[in-house]
Amino acid sequence: MRDGVEIPDLETGSDRVRLPAWFVDEGEPVATGERSGAVESGEATVGLEAMTDGGDEPVDDVETEAEEDEENDDTPEGILEERPLDGMRRTISDRLGRSYREAVHVTERRIADAEELRAAATAAAFVHEESVTVTDVLLAALSATFEEHPSFNATFEGGVHRLHESHHIAVAVDVEDGLLTPVVRDVDERSIGDLACERARMTDRARSGEYTMTDLTGATFTVTNLGPLGVESFDPVINPPQVAILGVDALRERPVARDGELTVRRTLPVDLSFDHRVVDGADAARFLETLVGHLEEPWPLLPDVTAADVPADVDWRGDGAGAVELPERDVTASLEPDLSGAVDAGSERWPFDVTEDFGGGSAPTPVDYFLGALSACLASSIGIQADIRDVDLATLEVRAVGSPADDSESVESIALDVTIDADADDDVLERIVEAGERTCHVAELLRADLETDLGWSRA
Repeated sequence: MRDGVEIPDLETGSDRVRLPAWFVDEGEPVATGERSGAVESGEATVGLEAMTDGGDEPVDDVETEAEEDEENDDTPEGILEERPLDGMRRTISDRLGRSYREAVHVTERRIADAEELRAAATAAAFVHEESVTVTDVLLAALSATFEEHPSFNATFEGGVHRLHESHHIAVAVDVEDGLLTPVVRDVDERSIGDLACERARMTDRARSGEYTMTDLTGATFTVTNLGPLGVESFDPVINPPQVAILGVDALRERPVARDGELTVRRTLPVDLSFDHRVVDGADAARFLETLVGHLEEPWPLLPDVTAADVPADVDWRGDGAGAVELPERDVTASLEPDLSGAVDAGSERWPFDVTEDFGGGSAPTPVDYFLGALSACLASSIGIQADIRDVDLATLEVRAVGSPADDSESVESIALDVTIDADADDDVLERIVEAGERTCHVAELLRADLETDLGWSRA
């Protein structure tokens, strides 16, 4: 006789449940208390736990099926691999498919000036001694927006639009097997420091696999951020039974018209997808107008944070503060008749040579050294900015690639790739890299028309 599993009480008022996913294969051994599947009713989803240790291994059946599979291998030619949807991927497919079939999706977009947003996040990090990010201030801004537009902090199910008193915001997290949405509860009752700590804790639980089904249920709104991946605009899919979801795009410098002049400002585009069955386009436009107002002037959301609380040497506004003071430098290059040479800088000496086309190749060229100096300077600057923010870098690598012009021997463009291994959020690392680029003295020597592209990724 086989032991079963106990269906937990979901407290939804319904006696009907659905099994959207199994986390173990048929016959696979399980341990008591191990999550073996998920059960869903209404807006609640919880895990099923095995009641005893055990499992079956029908060897004969497995061998027979394997032989039949080999005999009936009708995979179309040219297909690299077939991946049936199962587990988490199947659950995501089912839920988002149902969302698109049922909800009337409409997406509206706005762009917020993010200069004060970034400054406020950095200032709050020093006041609260927590890793406060732009995402945390965004959550606080959303909560303030819900106070004026409660129709969006809501769910819609069974023909009923339920406006929720508590602000439980899910934050989408990219994990190996798919997407998880851990919930930051009671955002409206938390200080920015407490909010940052709780959001980081829930994100870490999701990424490490230590989450519970309770961590993933009960959200009244969802935020999904593709900005660290460079996305400039997308249409997020509503997480049912919620009525709306906010997509966050790349925070970066963009040309902006201000006071009749063209200038460059850091901006943050956002995309609001909503269920048009429940709220109208004008409602969404007003929601975004309020949200953008909070993002552009976030200081009232942080009553215990002021600019005066931030040390003067910190790049809290991204204007280059925090750079190392550069003393006067004095180096000498000497050239031999064969066009090789050496550079003397104090007690240090290193060789250089021309390219093999001119009979050289015995040492790096001056261009090699310049690219090395640029990558070394950028690495040092990023390291300093990380140290200022108390972020420990396990590893940091900067690769610089100079591409020559087609009709010239000069360098036409430089690609800089930064690889980081650190226990910090993506938006924190992105700000560190941006600040490192602004405070890199060698980068200041680049000619104005030289195309430079900087990107970063995790190790």
